[in-house]
Amino acid sequence: MRGRSDGAVMKSTLSAGVVGVVFAAAANAEVERKFAPIYFDSDYPGVFALAGTIDHNAALKFEEAVVAFGTPKVLSLASPGGIVSEALLIARRVHGLGINTHIQTGKECLSACSLIFFGGTVRNAQGHLGVHQLSTASGDPGAIQDSASYIVAALADFDVPSDLLVSMLRTPSDEMYIVPEREKIEFGLMQTAEPARPPEPVPQAGVALEHRAVAFLNDYYRAWSMPNSTAIPTVNNMFAESVDFYGKHRSFDEIWAERAELFQLWPERLYALQGETVSASCNPPYCYVSGEYTWQVHNPGTGARRSGLANVRVTLRETAVGFRIVAEDGRVLRRD
Repeated sequence: MRGRSDGAVMKSTLSAGVVGVVFAAAANAEVERKFAPIYFDSDYPGVFALAGTIDHNAALKFEEAVVAFGTPKVLSLASPGGIVSEALLIARRVHGLGINTHIQTGKECLSACSLIFFGGTVRNAQGHLGVHQLSTASGDPGAIQDSASYIVAALADFDVPSDLLVSMLRTPSDEMYIVPEREKIEFGLMQTAEPARPPEPVPQAGVALEHRAVAFLNDYYRAWSMPNSTAIPTVNNMFAESVDFYGKHRSFDEIWAERAELFQLWPERLYALQGETVSASCNPPYCYVSGEYTWQVHNPGTGARRSGLANVRVTLRETAVGFRIVAEDGRVLRRD
């Protein structure tokens, strides 16, 4: 099983105060609780939180919340799991309504909760995502097999990677496979669906361009985290022919010769842009994006490892085929 030695841990439970999952920072919070475990705060339009155990009638309460407040854009998840059939019903509705799913940093979505997460259109697991074999209160093998067939069919509809499904099916029901960061990146489970307060009104064209610029930088570091066979051509295609690169004007060939050595020295890499630090401004055709990212590199041949925190500043130029990097600068802030 992929990453089993890194990802398998015993079950854990959520701490108290689950209602604060999304809404703790709201200045004038009026959290609607009558549909618990589904919560809504008028300060965060377009965002629902599912917090706590998925109990009886959770799917019905989700439907009632949709009727009361409209279809959310994002469903933020913090749950140790619960009743599989209820979670599966919610997952199907989330998928059908085109809702994005999100696990905040420091939070957990485990067991049955993972089914809901996988139903999201855009899936962003910044926190812990945990899966394991199905179990039922009765322990009836027939009931387990029947439920498993529905789950496997749903996960296929949600395009859950087969490798991740294998990890789920191989993990005993009394353990939990916490999906490693590398697999979350590889399987597209760390996309941009951050449930944040809406930005101040600005011209719509500027908002769209800035959002695309941030998404490009996310994609840049996601590409760096891929295996060399995929990372090299992907990153290659993101640069302009000449770039102001860390204080020097260089051709693409010069930059790539330097980066190719890094790919060979560190064949395993994990880069993660820290969403709360990222900012972007655009003056077409250029966009200026800055932020911080964590990095981990490993050479299995030598056993060497490095990690730390760095910042980056890039200038992007919009072309007919998308953004291209025309300037990059930054520095290491911390080495672990």
